[in-house]
Amino acid sequence: MSITQKTRFLLYGLFGAINVGDELVCFSVADNLRRKIPGCEIGILTLNKKKSISFNNKLDYAEFYEAGAINYKYWVWFFKLVSIVLKHDVIVIGGGGLFQDLYSWRLMSGSLALAALGKLLGRKVFVNGIGIGPIKRGWLKYSTKHILKFVDYITVRDDESFETLQEIDSKIERCSVTADVVPALNLPEIALQSGEGRIAFILRDWAGLNYESAAALIDELAASGKKVDLYCFEPESDSRFYGKILKYCSKVSAENCREVLPDNLECLLEQLGKASVVVSMRLHGCVLSIAMNKPLIPIVYERKVKAFAERAGIVKYLKEVKDIAPTLIDTIKLFSEQNINVSDSEYEKMKQDSMENFRILARELSGPANKLNLANKTSLFFTLFILLFHCFAREVPHLVKAVFCRILKVSD
Repeated sequence: MSITQKTRFLLYGLFGAINVGDELVCFSVADNLRRKIPGCEIGILTLNKKKSISFNNKLDYAEFYEAGAINYKYWVWFFKLVSIVLKHDVIVIGGGGLFQDLYSWRLMSGSLALAALGKLLGRKVFVNGIGIGPIKRGWLKYSTKHILKFVDYITVRDDESFETLQEIDSKIERCSVTADVVPALNLPEIALQSGEGRIAFILRDWAGLNYESAAALIDELAASGKKVDLYCFEPESDSRFYGKILKYCSKVSAENCREVLPDNLECLLEQLGKASVVVSMRLHGCVLSIAMNKPLIPIVYERKVKAFAERAGIVKYLKEVKDIAPTLIDTIKLFSEQNINVSDSEYEKMKQDSMENFRILARELSGPANKLNLANKTSLFFTLFILLFHCFAREVPHLVKAVFCRILKVSD
């Protein structure tokens, strides 16, 4: 396939949810594709077109398509998805942790269904900078094995993801370990401003996190004259979570805090730029902090944060969720006073590893597609059917409920 300015890419991830980390993924993939292939056309599948356009307002060259997640409405817009795929030449799935069923089977199912559909319709399909695992459901492991072996190339963001994929199918060869796609972000100058002494917390509700201990830490910071910003990467759930913590804070320290709900990338960079130290549980909060040259205290709650810390050379600074307590204040003060940060060489290596996702994609685009013979297509079609059957079976109760509610509404 020859790469031209008219090459049409369709991007898929957890876009429009809205989760700030996933919107950073969206921006990074779209921006880097345009830099690699100037003038190429970008289409983006999103759960919420309005929200995606609002956050990624700099992607004015992209066309957003609203096509929801796998739920009881999926079967209504499936044929719309087919028409969207037919408009594009290349499907790019990722990055982010799309291939896991720890929280939900829906996103992973949607990723696999799109990959299968793309190959059946003769498109090139790339799985780009993703996290894989944990995958607990047998039918998702089966679908992963019998769909991903047909895609054109896979890049995974860490060694554990590669190992998980090899456990599912050791015969998958067109795969490399790179890095998360977000370090490849090209940040504007606004992102490199010096801090204003604020302490930024990018947290999420998680088992082992004690609200009273977190509140006591905020009280200690307020007593020492520090101002605290609480970043909502998932606005609704994070705001509720921070509210639970603030209930235990003193009135003075609660008033000293502010919630930050970034509307777009510029707003996020501007606000985070005011931080002198960042305490982050969220992977992309960690990535962005290092990219902005901010002293970072990473809190490990999942393996992806630990893998990132190892790559960045900051494992010795890792803290557990239970460490979000008053004892953390000494570490915060140390980081603030000594400006402890990732070295330029470590960050540059991380960025180059991230850029490798797009170098590989560009290289593989210029080569022949992984074409399917009749037996391959039959196998892939059968796997897609099995996958969608499992999805449909799990949505039947919701579908019946929706139909029942509609009937009652009509009868009223």
